[in-house]
Amino acid sequence: MYFDYLQEREGFNHLKTDQGFITYRIDKDECFIQDVYVVPDSRKDGFASLMCEEVDQMAKIKGCKILTTQSDIHAKNPEPGVMAIIKYGFKILDIKDNHLIRFYKEIS
Repeated sequence: MYFDYLQEREGFNHLKTDQGFITYRIDKDECFIQDVYVVPDSRKDGFASLMCEEVDQMAKIKGCKILTTQSDIHAKNPEPGVMAIIKYGFKILDIKDNHLIRFYKEIS
């Protein structure tokens, strides 16, 4: 039901597996990844990267040129997420309001 809400209210799509989910929105040539969640027992097994790769490929097929995402440094334990974002190949775009790190990755 939550994913239906995100789609209806904000235009977000999602991929869901037993290990977690990813929410994203495609707008023109940009694909914004809002959330990536992996259940604790499956973390460090590569599931986040697999979901990102799937979204990356869908975005490429739909004509996107760039993936974007963000991380709030005031969120609980932001470091693992930021490290995963950078490991996946994202680069820092900017920092908004002194706490929101925005990232981008060109789709190849």
